[in-house]
Amino acid sequence: MKEARAAVDRIVKQFSEDYKNGDSLALTAHYARDGSLGSIKGKDLISAWGKSIKNGRKSGTPYLTFTTNSLFNDGEYLVELGIYESKDTNNNVKSRGKYLLGWNQEDGKWKIYRDIGL
Repeated sequence: MKEARAAVDRIVKQFSEDYKNGDSLALTAHYARDGSLGSIKGKDLISAWGKSIKNGRKSGTPYLTFTTNSLFNDGEYLVELGIYESKDTNNNVKSRGKYLLGWNQEDGKWKIYRDIGL
């Protein structure tokens, strides 16, 4: 479990960097082939993250950070509960919410299987 937690922590940190860099392709690469963001799947993930990045920049909140509160392993999947925050250029929190991620391994790497805002 310690290795899985370290992997998730690295991916979550990289996810925030990819968002900051405006890279919707890199964000989508963190998802499993059959992964989803709510009901959004496949190539629509690229568009959804692109819109999120554009709206974040437009509203003055170009940063998105994630904090894992708990991580469970059922043997096949990891389940992560956490908090996301959108921040402005001065690192002030502008909005906050909770999320639930289901992770599975694909080609030996942890990928987001289900991404649900709570």
